[in-house]
Amino acid sequence: MRNDHRLQRFGRWRALALAGVVVLGLGSIVGSGGGVEGCALVPGPCPGSFPDEPAEPTVSPPDAVIQVGGSATFAADAPSFANPSYQWFQTRKGGKGMAIVGATGATYTLAGAQLIDDGSTFSVEVVGTFERKLVTGRSAPAALAVSSMPPVVLQDSEFAPADWLAGAIVQPLVGGPTHDEQQVDAGGNPGAYRRVALSMPGGNSLLTAFSTYQRGAYDPASQGPIYLIEFAQDCIALPGVLGVGPRLLMEQDGRRYAAGAFGFCDATWRRQAFLHSAFAPADVFQFDGPACAAGSACPDFSANGKPMTFGFVNFNQGSTGFVGSSGGFGVDNWIVRVWRR
Repeated sequence: MRNDHRLQRFGRWRALALAGVVVLGLGSIVGSGGGVEGCALVPGPCPGSFPDEPAEPTVSPPDAVIQVGGSATFAADAPSFANPSYQWFQTRKGGKGMAIVGATGATYTLAGAQLIDDGSTFSVEVVGTFERKLVTGRSAPAALAVSSMPPVVLQDSEFAPADWLAGAIVQPLVGGPTHDEQQVDAGGNPGAYRRVALSMPGGNSLLTAFSTYQRGAYDPASQGPIYLIEFAQDCIALPGVLGVGPRLLMEQDGRRYAAGAFGFCDATWRRQAFLHSAFAPADVFQFDGPACAAGSACPDFSANGKPMTFGFVNFNQGSTGFVGSSGGFGVDNWIVRVWRR
C-alpha cells in the first residue's frame, strides 16, 4: 500500500497537534512562568518528537534522448530504503502509467526504442523498510525523447583561440568589469581548456561574458527543424569569490539567448548537462538583441529559423555596497547535439 495516505493523515494530525500546542501551551506559559508542561495535555507527540520520513526515490538521468533503435538506461536512487525492492513504470505520451513486466531492478534499460516511446516518462516505485517500518515511495518521472534522425554534433575540447569569439555586455563602460579569455594547454579535464578570468568593480555593475564557437553552426532551413538541443560541458571555478555558472549560449538572427541553470561551478571539475525539450522545458531567455516581435518564435527552431550558433555565457552583477571581486571559470569537453525529427 502506498505511503501517501499515511503521510496525509500524519500531516493533518500534526497540524491539529500544533494547534493544540498554541492554545494550551499559552495557558501553561502564563501559569508556569514560561514552561511547556502544557504540551503533555495535547494529543500526540510534543514538538520536536515527530518521526522522520524517508526521502522519496529519484531517477537519473531526469531527461534522456536517443535515436530510434537505441537504448536508454535509468537508475534508481533510494538511500532511505533498507532492503529495497523495485518496480518500474512507463507512461507513454497521452497514456496511463503501466508497470513494466520484469523491470524489478535498481536500473531499467529500454532497448530498441521506437517512435511510440517518444515523450514517455519512467518512474520507479520502491518498497523497503525505514526505521523498522515498511514504507513505499514513488519517484518523480524521468522523460525520454526518441528521434528518427541522428544528431548534428558540435564539440570542442582543445579550444584553439581561432575557434572561439569572446564578447561581453559591460556596465559601466568606464571603470567597469573586465574579462579575459584564453586557451590553457594543461590542467583541463584532461588537457587543454578555455579559461575565462573575470573582475568586478565595487558598486553597481554588470558583466555578461560569452564565448561563441566559430567552427560550426546549425541551419534549420537546410538541415531540418530542431527537435531538441542537448548540451554538456565540464566546468571548474577559478580562485576568487565570484560565483560562476556558465550556461548554454544560443545566437540567432541578431539575438542571444541563455539556457540551462546548472548552479555554481566547483573548485574541481564537474560535469554539467542540459536538455532543452518540449516535454521538459528549461529556462531559456533572451538577454541581448532586438525584442522578439509579437507572434514570432524566439528562438525559432522551425524550418523558417535562421542559422544558429552556440557557445556558453556567464552572468555577474554587483549592487550598492558590493566591494568588488575577481574570479572566473574554466570550460572543457564542450558539446552540443542538435536533434531532428
